[in-house]
Amino acid sequence: MRTQQPSPVPSHLSRRGFLRTAALAALTLAAACATSESAPASAEESRAADYAVVEENARIPETRDVLAFEALDSHSVLLRATGALYIAQIGAGCGLDAAYAQNIAIDQFGPGGVDNHSTLLIAGRRCPIEALSRVERRQG
Repeated sequence: MRTQQPSPVPSHLSRRGFLRTAALAALTLAAACATSESAPASAEESRAADYAVVEENARIPETRDVLAFEALDSHSVLLRATGALYIAQIGAGCGLDAAYAQNIAIDQFGPGGVDNHSTLLIAGRRCPIEALSRVERRQG
């Protein structure tokens, strides 16, 4: 004689309703996990903390020396230049865009390099540089 096992599906839900509810719960959990991994929750988690400031109020002599850009967090963009690394701090109005921007460029209006008076184009928006520092990657 076989004994019947209790069903994991509550009696008031059909099997289809249970599966739909389980799928929605899984999608909600996956979305929450993806959101928490994609953006730093606090300044302590910022990748900018991986760099030590060597020179404040720095200047990159020639715009063409900038080889690459990388958004470190919502307010910091790493500029890889010939022979040096720089972190540009940008304003809060552009912050969220920087963390997720695919395209970052220098908005150049004349001769010269990049400094605290320059502007970055982040996702098509002009973002003034509030501070530019030459940095080195921390060991460890």
